[in-house]
Amino acid sequence: MVEQTPFALESEIMVVHDMLISSAQEKGLALKLELEDNIKGSYIGDPSRIRQILVNLISNAIKFTSKGQVSICIDKAKGQRVRFCVTDTGTGIDEKVLPTLFSDFSQADSSITRKFGGTGLGLAICKRLTDVMGGEIGANSILGQGSEFWFEIPLERTNDIQINPTDQEAATKAKPTKEWRLNVLVAEDNPANQLLIKTIMKRMGHTLVMANNGLEAVEAALAEKFDLILMDVQMPKLDGVSATRRLREAGCDTPVIALTAHILADEKSRFSAAGMDAWVSKPFDARKLAETMYYWAQKGPQPHMLEEQKTG
Repeated sequence: MVEQTPFALESEIMVVHDMLISSAQEKGLALKLELEDNIKGSYIGDPSRIRQILVNLISNAIKFTSKGQVSICIDKAKGQRVRFCVTDTGTGIDEKVLPTLFSDFSQADSSITRKFGGTGLGLAICKRLTDVMGGEIGANSILGQGSEFWFEIPLERTNDIQINPTDQEAATKAKPTKEWRLNVLVAEDNPANQLLIKTIMKRMGHTLVMANNGLEAVEAALAEKFDLILMDVQMPKLDGVSATRRLREAGCDTPVIALTAHILADEKSRFSAAGMDAWVSKPFDARKLAETMYYWAQKGPQPHMLEEQKTG
């Protein structure tokens, strides 16, 4: 379901910029941000989905740009639409490949060094998120000269000045207590999601071990004691459900929170049967993730039954 909540656009963009600027600087790249004056202010929309799309597009641009810069530009489009553009000075993409970039499992030709998200799913997810918000997404590129990825979505302005802090700020900037500092295993293969989770965990004060697939997650969880496991459902080599099942069969009772883009009634049953305790939907709502983690960290190892997060 698309969230419709007041949010400050400039604040959301700055959260993403601050999250990714160190990655750009490590490669010697400039990460420029251009937010037009006519677009500043508060809107009604789904900030978590906007952040997820931007993180994916900017992460791809940084990953496949060896020199120069990555630029983020947000401007007004026709009607009540806002246009987000991410441009880079990277390798560029053959124009023959452009029409298929946003398809599931599509990937640029192997002869081109630019490969998006490793599996191509990052851009497909961006398209699905844009579609669900009633927008559109596209790309322009010249091979060897860089690329521009853009998306437009309808956003309604609001004069409501009582805007709560963004989910990211509210969930991650609270001062951690000693009891709330956790040792967390995260199993996630998508680089953009990895970066987002690392940022959230760091600001919460937690220590983090990252596994890139289900096999790595099982090995790590059996070798070291963790307070919580965040388990992506769809991963290479071994999916999250199978990985959790192996852990339970091996006697691991650490609470497992599923990370998934889709959650249906039959999926809940499948997750529960494998030994997963709870779930958090993608794109991440940082406050919801924090509440779920807190609940299960306090509850500790329990008979495994999938539940919604509880905060009371």
